[in-house]
Amino acid sequence: MEYPKTYDKTLIKATEAADRFNVPLSTIYTWHQMGKIEGVKLNGKSLRIFSESLFAFLESRNDRTREKAPHGGESRGIREIR
Repeated sequence: MEYPKTYDKTLIKATEAADRFNVPLSTIYTWHQMGKIEGVKLNGKSLRIFSESLFAFLESRNDRTREKAPHGGESRGIREIR
């Protein structure tokens, strides 16, 4: 049995992740189902996302967007969370 790569053990609620990154809640669930972000379901219901997994995924998306930006332009980065 292969275990998923683990990150910082900090978990955030799916709703909190959606709010922080300004995406619909359904997007968080889709990313999780597709394996783009890692998380766990508590009691088989509530989804919690490993924060580092989410940051790594979004950073990789930003890197790819910057590479595709025309004329060396900058793309929008992810917001800093405090």
